[in-house]
Amino acid sequence: MFRKYVFPIVVILSIVLSACGEKADRSPGGGRTHQGRGGRNPPKPPWWKPTKAPVVEAPKYKQSPLFDAAVADGSLPPVRGTLAG
Repeated sequence: MFRKYVFPIVVILSIVLSACGEKADRSPGGGRTHQGRGGRNPPKPPWWKPTKAPVVEAPKYKQSPLFDAAVADGSLPPVRGTLAG
């Protein structure tokens, strides 16, 4: 009867013991400190090249002819030319 519980006990015990082990450092640089470099920041990886974001202009809006009468009598405000407008 004890035999059928051996495998589950071993599996549970190995899971518990692996959780109690030393935690691996997954930070960039592998946990190395740069104290010997005068406190400077660590070097950037070779693929790191900052890029400029593309400049996108705000869309231009036009007022619909359907609402011209409502804008003329003041019940609706006029449409401004741009988002920032």
